[in-house]
Amino acid sequence: MANRPDRVLAPLKSARRPLGTARRRTQAERTEETRTRILKAASELIRRRGYARFRTADVAAEAGLSRGAQLHHFPTKDSLVVATLEYVFEQAQVLSRRRAAAVNRPRDLIEAVIEDAREFFFSEHFMVAIDIVLSTSTGRHRRPDLKPRPRHGTAHAVGQ
Repeated sequence: MANRPDRVLAPLKSARRPLGTARRRTQAERTEETRTRILKAASELIRRRGYARFRTADVAAEAGLSRGAQLHHFPTKDSLVVATLEYVFEQAQVLSRRRAAAVNRPRDLIEAVIEDAREFFFSEHFMVAIDIVLSTSTGRHRRPDLKPRPRHGTAHAVGQ
């Protein structure tokens, strides 16, 4: 068959990955990224609107994910709220540990503990957590699955 000018040959595909391309993320990494996006979105929505106006259907849109992806990771509102509460306390703990690591002298410890408490109790993380806890308690009965875990802040981190 003669070469026809109207036919363009496609370039051959290489079996090798081009240099400089990133490795494919593992399923665990993709799962963690998706969960984190959902939790950040839930936290942000609660911070902006308050728990009383929190709707799980809005979380997927805020996270840029499908509703199915959200429901895969958090099938109920309760599971999402509990995970969000844990997430905001974990984020506060990360910040607290960073501040603790920056303490150079034992004399600075008391000032650091006071500053850590001020930063925590006026942080967005705390405001989200307190909104959830206060909004989910009903009269004398508080739901046991939504109680915050004890916080290990500066004093604990410095003593390690």
